[in-house]
Amino acid sequence: MTTGFPHGSVLGPLLYTANVTPVGRLIASYGVHYHEYADDTQLFTKMSVPATAAIGLLQDCVKALQYWFWNNGLLLNGRLRQSMLSQIIAEGYTINVPDTLCLLGVMLDNTLSFDQQANNIVKNCNYHLQALRHIRASVTDEVAKMMACSIIGSRIDYCISLFYGMTDRNLNKLQRVQN
Repeated sequence: MTTGFPHGSVLGPLLYTANVTPVGRLIASYGVHYHEYADDTQLFTKMSVPATAAIGLLQDCVKALQYWFWNNGLLLNGRLRQSMLSQIIAEGYTINVPDTLCLLGVMLDNTLSFDQQANNIVKNCNYHLQALRHIRASVTDEVAKMMACSIIGSRIDYCISLFYGMTDRNLNKLQRVQN
C-alpha cells in the first residue's frame, strides 16, 4: 500500500490525524469556518448580501481542498450543500435548499422541531426490535432484555440534550418505542 491507512489499525487514527492536519489551516486561509469530527469535515460561512461572495468563497475553498487531497493521494468524498435556508438566489440562479440537514446523524430542520429526527429514531428502533424478534426464541429473557435496552437506549440517548423543548408528540413517540 503506497497511500492511505489500513482501516481498523492501531496507528490508523494517529496517522490519519497527522496527515490531514494541514486541512484546517487550508480552510482557515479562505476565511471559512469548519467543524471536524473523525474523518468528517463540514465547512460553513455566514451568508450576507450578496450571497454570491459567500458561495464563491465556499466553492474556492472546496476546489483547494480537492486539489490538496489529490496531491496527497487521498480522496475527498463530499459536496457543496446549502442548508437551513429555503432558497438562495445567486448570480441570477435560484438554488433550492433542502428542508433538513443531517449533522453527525442528527436530522435538523429549519424550525428545529426534530420531527424528522424522532421519526428516524422510532423507525430505526422498530427495525432492530423486529430483528430481535427473529432470534428471541434462541436467547434467555435476561439476554433479550439486555439487547433490547442496548439497542433502544443507545439510539434514544444519542444527542438527547438537543431534545430539550421537543414537542410532546415527539416525546411520546420516543417513549412508546422505549416502552
